[in-house]
Amino acid sequence: PLDRDLPHGRPQWRFTVFAQDEGGLVGYADIHVNLQNVSDNAPIFLQSLSTTNLTENGTAGMVVVTMTATDQDDPLEGGNAQLVYNIEKNVLDEQTGTPIFSIEPHSGLIRTNICCLDREKTPDYSLQVVAMDGGGLKSTGTVSIIVSDINDMPPAFTKDEWVTEVSESEDGRIPDHAILTVNVIDQDETNDFYYKVVEGSGLGTDKFMMVRNPDGTGSLRVTNPLDYEDQLQSSGFRFKIQVNDQGPNSTEDKNHVASSWVVVRLRDTNDNSPRFDKTSSTVSLQEDVEVGTLVDTFLARDPDQGGQGRVTYSIHRESDRRRHFHVSEDGRITVQRPLDRERSAIHKILITASGDGDPPRTTTATLTVNVLDVNDNAPRLLVEYRPILLENTAPRTLLELFAQDMDDHAKENGPPYTFHLDPAANHSLNRLFSVDTNPRGDNGHGVAIVSSLVSFDRERHKEYHLPITIQDSGDPLMIGTSTLTVVIGDVNDNRMVAGTTDILVYKLKGSIEDMEVGRMYVEDKDDWDLPDKSFYWESSPSPQFHLDQETGTLRISGDTAEGDYRLRVRVRDSRQSLDTVVSSVTVMVRQITMADWYHSEVVTFQGVTDRDFIVKGNSTVSRLETFREVVGQLLETDTDNVLVFNVQPSPGDSSRGGKLYTGVRFCVKEHSEYFKPVRLLGEMLLNRNTIVLECISALSANIFSIGEEQCQDQELCEGDSGCRTRRNILPALHIVNGNTTVLAGPRVEETAECVCDARDFSVPESCSSHSCLNGGTCYDTRQGPR
Repeated sequence: PLDRDLPHGRPQWRFTVFAQDEGGLVGYADIHVNLQNVSDNAPIFLQSLSTTNLTENGTAGMVVVTMTATDQDDPLEGGNAQLVYNIEKNVLDEQTGTPIFSIEPHSGLIRTNICCLDREKTPDYSLQVVAMDGGGLKSTGTVSIIVSDINDMPPAFTKDEWVTEVSESEDGRIPDHAILTVNVIDQDETNDFYYKVVEGSGLGTDKFMMVRNPDGTGSLRVTNPLDYEDQLQSSGFRFKIQVNDQGPNSTEDKNHVASSWVVVRLRDTNDNSPRFDKTSSTVSLQEDVEVGTLVDTFLARDPDQGGQGRVTYSIHRESDRRRHFHVSEDGRITVQRPLDRERSAIHKILITASGDGDPPRTTTATLTVNVLDVNDNAPRLLVEYRPILLENTAPRTLLELFAQDMDDHAKENGPPYTFHLDPAANHSLNRLFSVDTNPRGDNGHGVAIVSSLVSFDRERHKEYHLPITIQDSGDPLMIGTSTLTVVIGDVNDNRMVAGTTDILVYKLKGSIEDMEVGRMYVEDKDDWDLPDKSFYWESSPSPQFHLDQETGTLRISGDTAEGDYRLRVRVRDSRQSLDTVVSSVTVMVRQITMADWYHSEVVTFQGVTDRDFIVKGNSTVSRLETFREVVGQLLETDTDNVLVFNVQPSPGDSSRGGKLYTGVRFCVKEHSEYFKPVRLLGEMLLNRNTIVLECISALSANIFSIGEEQCQDQELCEGDSGCRTRRNILPALHIVNGNTTVLAGPRVEETAECVCDARDFSVPESCSSHSCLNGGTCYDTRQGPR
């Protein structure tokens, strides 16, 4: 096929045709061929898809784009290469029906046909452009028109009124987060939103601000503290907010500004402490006021919750550790425990008011109570006098006694004092001593003059207890009785006789210290003549024992084994013409283990000393032996199974009336098996009345308590703590000397502690101080005893 329109095509062709006969002769002819142009090539657009941007709101006749096509037909021959352009699918304006675009037929230039395209209405257009040549061939191209946005649409909030809620500021702290996010509608794409609170538009414009978020929304933030207790703020805030789509530097063009209302409701929080109507008060009370007496009233109001918050009152226990006062729900302070000026003349009470928030806020007021004196204390001797009057001394003045009174002397509730020998005392004392008052003594306070009326013999009576009455000058008069102990001093005027001593020693297993176990005994009516005596072994000394030659004290070495040791000691009295006797002593050494301690219980006796408990006296059986028989009968076991290894004074105190108390600690072991402490305690408590009667008749002593006794003086521990007695067993011996009988057992140490009833973690625990019950075995671990 011939094509003159190809790149190498030719419109004309020339060639020669030759013919040859059989004889070899040739003839020639020249051929000229002219190719005639026909319309066989359709137009071709240079760009079949053309995309262009057009700004909205432009005028009519704006050039949009030029669509250009080419045709390979010969433009110089005929009209085959002549192109004509038109829009095949135009877009019509909805209101007028006019085509929106037009095209110049020979150039392909496309223009707008009408004014003011609206991107918000139609953001883009697509046109089909046709190019047709003279031969009727045509081609189609596409024009994509994107309408570029201009900021010609006003913004609008999505709500006319926004409502939010925020808590008031606590301690002036401002929240660092938005309390409201608002949305804006704007059909434009080229917006620069700027939000603000309209100044003066309502209450709260000075406390809030608007900020723009990265996504174009706006946030409301708090800029100044909010206070619900401020009456203007408690009902909330209402003000206007505004948005501008042209940025912070725009003018107030109404076509670019929108506004809306914001309502902020304020939540009350617990940010205020209650407020007392008065922060301090001073009141004076007589110390004998009745329990329940009104002292004062403290009222507090909580500003939170509109001032309707509930207030709870309490007394700070550190300021009233003995709980003398009580505060009611309505703030009334009353006396709940008798006052005592002599113990505390001034009370400074801290009254705490707590709100009902979470956590509650508190405030404190101070109540000072001055306790006025009442003459309610009897006078007593200034000190515990124990004058010594040597036996065989002629009658004479012994000493002056001074008195004291805890009442307020400035209120004349004290001296001058008057002294007498108690009329209710034994009449024999009136024949032995006299008590007279010297009103000028002690600077006019008065003193007692005590004199002896006869000569005394210590061997008949070692000491006398004189009850002395002391009367003060208060109103009403108070009379007290104090006991003066007159000790008859010993003179070495009797000869000694050889004695026999049995020393029972209970050594704590594992103890290796040398220790004192007792003193050699000789029968001698004189008992202050130890400096006149000297002590020597009768024969070669025992290696396990050491004898002090001046005091007769016997010590044993720490490695002394269990067993019975019989010793003889020569005693010399230098005052009695070097009188010499030989005394014998039997030392019985026994071991005490921690198991014995853990399985032991204690019975506390009243009115006897530890010496009274072990001494035989005129009887052949001591109280200790009788006690073992009573326990054996109660538990239906042999007396030998009852092991008493500690008899030790128990300290007296005010709650015990100053009487003598002795603790007797024992365990019971039968066939290598212990009676558990819980059984010992249970059996003895169950049969307490029987035991008490038997002990009174057999032991001439009363039982004060059975089992471990807690602190007697509960007032030792103040506030919310409780009193507990901690007991430890020590290797050191407590020696009870009953002359012919000596008991030396491990010392039990008692200390009073003020602690919660739970374990006190401030005191390290170990198996040495921990008792495993019910036959358990103790092991020390990193977490304590197990």
